[in-house]
Amino acid sequence: MPFIAPVANRSSEYKGYGINAGAVQLTDNERFVSTLTITRCRGDHSCDKSFRTGYFRDATEAMKSATTFARRVIDGKVAGVSVADL
Repeated sequence: MPFIAPVANRSSEYKGYGINAGAVQLTDNERFVSTLTITRCRGDHSCDKSFRTGYFRDATEAMKSATTFARRVIDGKVAGVSVADL
């Protein structure tokens, strides 16, 4: 699946975790893939987990979905997905 360079990126913080939500446009059509990294800094090192949360019509929708998903993961509301080990 070929990608164009990232189109948009948004960083925020939630309950001590960093959320980096982005959108990458696919080259074969006008859809966007959301990208997500959740980071937790402890002392002098940080750990992170990355996700893709789906396909969207525009970059804003992709980033909004990724941020919402990140908050649900951090709150422990996504079955089988945890960031407690970060």
